[in-house]
Parts: sequence; structure tokens; C-alpha cells
Amino acid sequence: MKPAMTRLLAFSRGGYGFVAAHWAVLGLTLATALPPSASEEGPIICPYRLATGHECPGCGITRAVAYSMHGEWDKAQGFNRAVWVVTPLLIFLALHQLLRSAQRIPAVARNTPRWLRAGPRKPGPPPVTPPATHPCQ
Repeated sequence: MKPAMTRLLAFSRGGYGFVAAHWAVLGLTLATALPPSASEEGPIICPYRLATGHECPGCGITRAVAYSMHGEWDKAQGFNRAVWVVTPLLIFLALHQLLRSAQRIPAVARNTPRWLRAGPRKPGPPPVTPPATHPCQ
């Protein structure tokens, strides 16, 4: 059986892991850029809570991550205690995805137009001059 970290890395190489890593980057960016109080406003979107009226195990994790990204761990733990696992996992997924993306970027992208590429241009073929005509003809 593979160690847990190896399985997590294998999961993040494609499919759902690839999507989860991109969501982690987006979520951590928003959680860091916006004030934590912004996550407290808005409608309840948890289907379990809407159907039963009780909180599910994941309720409050968005607010908890937002507060933890701003260093307010006491408030974050008050929303959901899983924040101690979820926040480091999201940071790991985001960093892992960013590093993998940086390794895949070629020096000069093949799709980049020639006029956007940096560096000196390669000299082209010499211009073709028409043959000189004789004045007597």
C-alpha cells in the first residue's frame, strides 16, 4: 500500500486532483484578499443544512479558512475544528499545483506570436532580386 502523501500526489496529477488544486489556489487567493467578515454574509448554501436544519460536518469551513488565512485561529476554530487539517491541505495543494505549473511552462510558448517573443530575431533568407535584363532586349 502506498504512503498517504504518494497517494495524494498521484491523485493530484490529473482528473479531480487537478481541479481540486485549482480550486485550492482560487479559494486561498480569495480568502487572503477579502476580509474574513465577507464570508459571514450571504445565504446558506449547504444542501444538508437547508434540508434538515442541522449543520453538516463541513459547515463553517469556508469561514474558518478565511479567518485562518488572516491569522485569526481562535475565531477559525470556533466555526469548524477541521480548519487545522483543511487549511494546511489547501496550502499544500495550491503550492504543489503552482510548482507543477511552473515546471510545465516552456521557455518560449509555441503558440506565442513571433512579434511577442523576446530575444533577437533569426536572420531570414536573403531577399530575392529579379534577374537583370539586358538593355538591348
